Amino acid sequence: MTIDEAMAKATQQVTEIWLEKLAEFTERMRKAGATDAEVEAIEREQEQWRKAELARLRAWLERDGNPLQ
Repeated sequence: MTIDEAMAKATQQVTEIWLEKLAEFTERMRKAGATDAEVEAIEREQEQWRKAELARLRAWLERDGNPLQ
């Protein structure tokens, strides 16, 4: 498996889990009385975090090699 293939798989898996958890968190925030602007701000922050984590994973794979090969 190439690094690009590993990253595609990791991105898909991370995104699926992230979307599920974000939906749960958003629902709790709304029940707690959060405004749309507050929810959107958290969603943007979480999206930035997800992208940063995937970038860290890619950097690690490129630096240390792909352990899935």
